[in-house]
Amino acid sequence: MAFDGLPHGSIPCFADFKYVFLRHFANSRKYQKIDHCLFALKQGSAEPLRSYIKRFNQVAQDVPSTTSEILMSVFSHGLTKGEFFKDLIRNPVKNFDEMLEKAASYINVEEAQAA
Repeated sequence: MAFDGLPHGSIPCFADFKYVFLRHFANSRKYQKIDHCLFALKQGSAEPLRSYIKRFNQVAQDVPSTTSEILMSVFSHGLTKGEFFKDLIRNPVKNFDEMLEKAASYINVEEAQAA
């Protein structure tokens, strides 16, 4: 619907205009994501850890209500069951930032093996 194509006088007051405008552009509105959308993130079987972390962080930044504990839980749940996952089980970390620091050493190993 183009507003310049409306018949003259078809929107008699500002409240009506506001309603029509908001209804028309409602699908353009960006909605805040909630924690549950993070659970859909899984590391692909051949996906490098760096790539999974990048994807995870892109989605997590749109979830303002999340906590470090939730991030750690969801992130580790989505990991493939490799050496990094096993190390997180054997040697738990205190927060998500610490988890990312630990991941950095595994990324270095992955990338050195791929080179």
